[in-house]
Amino acid sequence: MESSAARAAARRLLAREMRAGDDPDAVAAGAERVFTQVFRNLAQWVGTAGHALVTRSLVLTAPRFPILTGVRHMQAEPHLEHLAENAHEYGGKAAIDGVTALLASIITTLNGLIGEDIAMSILGEQPSPEPAIAPAVSAVSTSASDTTQAMAPKTGHGDGAS
Repeated sequence: MESSAARAAARRLLAREMRAGDDPDAVAAGAERVFTQVFRNLAQWVGTAGHALVTRSLVLTAPRFPILTGVRHMQAEPHLEHLAENAHEYGGKAAIDGVTALLASIITTLNGLIGEDIAMSILGEQPSPEPAIAPAVSAVSTSASDTTQAMAPKTGHGDGAS
């Protein structure tokens, strides 16, 4: 199952190439542009294993999204065969949902294999930002350091009392 972070990353990648609305032709064309780039990037980094990864994601995702039934990843000329036809049959909204889930499945698998930072770089997306915990941790560390210094015994060194 895809994580919410993977779905969010998939939506960002798809939003770059899809215009607003759910016209089946526009959705299919935008999805094809995204997946063509994803396929090329995967082939560059992981070779033919990229085809296996996409095929596996299709197998896992299609039962939940009927629009992906019969869709195949074509390795020789990277594209999703039958996606455009299925988009007309099921509608643009179903196409958006299906390709988002498919891309999220690919992202989730890559994240598990090589980590989010590398996976997102391969896919042409910046990794998700670090959580905003660092400033809070820094403030706690500074506060703990001040407390430790205040509790330390006075030794007379460096206090002008020697």
